[in-house]
Amino acid sequence: MKLIVKVFPEITIKSPPVRKKFIRQLGKNIRTVLRELDADIVVGGVWDNLEVETRLTDPKVLQGIRERLSCMPGIANFLQVAEYPLGDLDDVVAKCKLHYADLLPGKMFSVRCKRAGRHNFSSMDVEKYVGSKLRMQCGAAGIELKKPDLVVRMEIRDQRLFVGS
Repeated sequence: MKLIVKVFPEITIKSPPVRKKFIRQLGKNIRTVLRELDADIVVGGVWDNLEVETRLTDPKVLQGIRERLSCMPGIANFLQVAEYPLGDLDDVVAKCKLHYADLLPGKMFSVRCKRAGRHNFSSMDVEKYVGSKLRMQCGAAGIELKKPDLVVRMEIRDQRLFVGS
């Protein structure tokens, strides 16, 4: 299981050296708190978020990890994701279908994409393309941007695609 952990906005507005120090400390704190559940947990950091990865599959342990992260200071939110290499937009649709095809029939949904790095498309382009394809291929009731029944979440960072699960 892989989680993307977003830090508090108060951390992101700090100067670069202070921000780096705070994120490094948050990573150490996460490792310390989760080491009891998984001694081999991996916490890696990037500029604006952290990635937490475990190889364990026991649902009780995974729920324990989510519970501990939800009440840690410095964490704004986190998202459980599946990581894939970034292909073309049709490949992005295929990866999203793997995770959301069973949930979409009969529901109003929206697609949210965050993107970092250089690409020949914008986040809005991805949202429109993936949304239209999922609507046609998965039997969704329609697209509702303001109050959807389901939100299809993804993040594109450089040449990696993270699909929320």
